[in-house]
Amino acid sequence: GVVRRRHAGLAHGVGRSGDIAAVQPKAAGSSLLAKLSNALALDALKEAGLTEFADALVLPCATGLSLSLSLLALRQALPPDEAKRRTKVLWCRIDQKSCFKGILLAGLEAEVIQTTRDRARGSAPDHARALRKKNKGAVAPIEVAATGLGDELLTDLPSLKARLADDASTVLCVLTTTSC
Repeated sequence: GVVRRRHAGLAHGVGRSGDIAAVQPKAAGSSLLAKLSNALALDALKEAGLTEFADALVLPCATGLSLSLSLLALRQALPPDEAKRRTKVLWCRIDQKSCFKGILLAGLEAEVIQTTRDRARGSAPDHARALRKKNKGAVAPIEVAATGLGDELLTDLPSLKARLADDASTVLCVLTTTSC
């Protein structure tokens, strides 16, 4: 059926109760792919010069969970009293829920730093209007994209600097994201 086609017949997860890296006898294909992924990841680490690693474990993490795990690791690296105090993440936001959810999942508070539009460079609709006028009504979307102009949102650096100058003692980090 649909599930079988979508997952190439690998419908069972990997690992066993209490050990995510253990081979699952009922899922030979999934276990083989997991072992291969782990071996490739370890090889990549060693190629990058990180030879002290003996094992690698590849786990599926999407944007929000990856950010949450990174924020937790960052916080854990602080001395305990400082970790308790640094509870805010300054987020230079875009309209993406994953980042916000990742911050909340880590038990942190998101403080939004609003974005600003790059007025000097214009926007894609503004530029498209100018191209239409120049070309007497005809404009291809690729012409707009090729200009490098677009509806770009930028971090409001003066606001970010002012917020940090006001009180940086509760800030764990500044998180910026790009649209994808």
